[in-house]
Amino acid sequence: MPHPFLKKAFVFLKGCYLGDRQRLILWWPVAFGLGILGYFSLPTQPTSGHIIATTVIALLFCLRRMRSRFNVSSLAILAFCCGIFVTHVRTVLTDTVMIDQRIKSFHFTGVVADVDYTQRGVRLLIQLKNRPEVYERLQTIRLSLRPDLRVSGIGAEIKGEANLLPFGGIMSESGYNFRRVAYFQGVNATGQLLTFEEIGHHQGQFDLILKGIRWRITDTIMTQFLPDQDIGGIMAALVTGVRGSISNSTRQAFTDAGLAHLLAISGLHLSLIAGFIFLLIRRGLSLSMHLAERYDLKKVAACLTVPFLLFYLLISGVGIPALRAFLMILLAMLAIVLDRNPLSMRLVCFAASVILLIYPESLLSASFQLSFAAVVALIGVYENGWRPFKNWVDRGSFIRKIILYIAGIIATTLIASFATTPFTIAIFQRFSLQGVLGNLVAIPMTGFIIMPLIVLFLLLMPVRLEFLVTPFLKSAIQILITVSHSVASLPGAAIIMPEQPPIFLALFVIGGIWFCLWQQRWRYLGVVPMTLAFFCLKLTSDLKIVIPEREQAIYGFDGERAFCLGCGESGFGQEMFLRQVGCYQLDHLKEGAITMPVGKLKLFLAVEKVPKRHLQTHCAQGDYLLSPRSIGYACSDMGKVLDRSNVQRQGTIIAHIKQDKLEITTSCKLQGCRPWSERKCCVLNASLMRENGKL
Repeated sequence: MPHPFLKKAFVFLKGCYLGDRQRLILWWPVAFGLGILGYFSLPTQPTSGHIIATTVIALLFCLRRMRSRFNVSSLAILAFCCGIFVTHVRTVLTDTVMIDQRIKSFHFTGVVADVDYTQRGVRLLIQLKNRPEVYERLQTIRLSLRPDLRVSGIGAEIKGEANLLPFGGIMSESGYNFRRVAYFQGVNATGQLLTFEEIGHHQGQFDLILKGIRWRITDTIMTQFLPDQDIGGIMAALVTGVRGSISNSTRQAFTDAGLAHLLAISGLHLSLIAGFIFLLIRRGLSLSMHLAERYDLKKVAACLTVPFLLFYLLISGVGIPALRAFLMILLAMLAIVLDRNPLSMRLVCFAASVILLIYPESLLSASFQLSFAAVVALIGVYENGWRPFKNWVDRGSFIRKIILYIAGIIATTLIASFATTPFTIAIFQRFSLQGVLGNLVAIPMTGFIIMPLIVLFLLLMPVRLEFLVTPFLKSAIQILITVSHSVASLPGAAIIMPEQPPIFLALFVIGGIWFCLWQQRWRYLGVVPMTLAFFCLKLTSDLKIVIPEREQAIYGFDGERAFCLGCGESGFGQEMFLRQVGCYQLDHLKEGAITMPVGKLKLFLAVEKVPKRHLQTHCAQGDYLLSPRSIGYACSDMGKVLDRSNVQRQGTIIAHIKQDKLEITTSCKLQGCRPWSERKCCVLNASLMRENGKL
């Protein structure tokens, strides 16, 4: 006889399953996404034959199991294999050639396909037409433009000379994979444009025409809002999605104040635009008695809103959050036309499925993860819970609407913050506790003042009357900037954390998805893994030493401070290392070579040339010798040495100090041997497989 508790548990789970059976379809993108994640987790590139065979076997297995009855596990396996298959097809079809060595004096002819404004100047995306025969497979390059140079715009055909650089490898376990992102963007190399001349203008391609419109809008905005660079940068971010002109201090203030979501065009912006246009069309058409009596103006307004929203999506750069929001609003408008409920988790399921089917690599991007984490949590809570509040407002006065609006901002901010905080900790190693305060001011201002003014600005641009609303936009955006800096200066606005173990985010995602996708009482079981996730949080970093591939420097963390030898006053590498170890500042050690205890080990660190006899002494007396220079020639025990030869063969060296030994992770180990990996990583991977007898 089964134990009574087990019997009750079985009855409970069975009842919940039957009650939520119609929501099983919501788990399709989850299983599909797991397949994508599994594909990118592979250390080596699988063959197409293996992928096709696995998918066909899964399909046949699913069909056989479902001949008799519906089988959930079979569909889950099929979705998982489809995720792998789609990602592999996308990878093979992309086929971007990534350079591994610097190319000097690269002469080319190409078309400017995009212009990106940054703090350091302008970057051009160039589609190559003519280049040296040896580099025939290079199709697209991204070049920085010197401040004294300027192009006429997108579509300009130029002939020039540039120095090309390969994209860097991974700098930490949770680091940004520049090469993989560039591979799927189709960009072969980056670099500096030295000289050029315009030889014509390329016309006719739809994407270039669209990007040209986007660039002209951005250029008009930056011109109208000069010399207020931050105001113009934020305006451009809200209209065209170009955020590069915003100063680092203002960008950081928005992040610390919990307002960074305002700078990335997403559901908030598209829903505000859609709501404003929908209301404008509906109220405008209702002025005609003839139209009001013969047509359902609510449905007409829903249909007419979509083209305006599509135009805004296209000029905003079609980012993943914006695309997700557009797909969901598109279905919501369709639901209005068909008299269905526009707020449903199926909208998220549809949007996620479409995006992952077209861009499976987006699953690994911060924009996808943060956007879907917020919207899934919000719909999971509001899907049925909003009805009592709506009824309460419908039976009351206007005061109740104001109360509900303020309460809605607070609740929405708290829910979205709770859902996205683990991702910001895992990805950016920081989070804010002041998001509610900042959003109470910023969201109403953005919704009722800034976004309607932006719509008017865009409508007036074709007749060159946008200057009429420019002063009002300047004032409103300046208030937004002031609010962000004020909130960011409060205690708890910027809390820095070190790199987290993968189990932290995995547990939270499992629990969060379980809680949000189900509606029966078993959804609360998801609270258990979410709670366990926070017990896995690391408050201090492991002791570590990092030798970067592209710097003659050493970074380290000894448990109390972050330090560096040979690094400059500031730089991207320093910022990344501080994020890894969760520190606010970096101590610049002036010594070119130093012996220091880190944990239980005695380490010799050198960034300058050291006499051979001194190296031999340190080799005999110390535990390990680390340097970006060649020092192994002076030490008989090469197991003690990590130097230039290791960096050249394996990329960035990340040495974790565990008790009395070093645990080594390298950029090549993190990259594996994939189409976007550096060639040396594939050579290293093949040699390791031969040593292990696997090849």
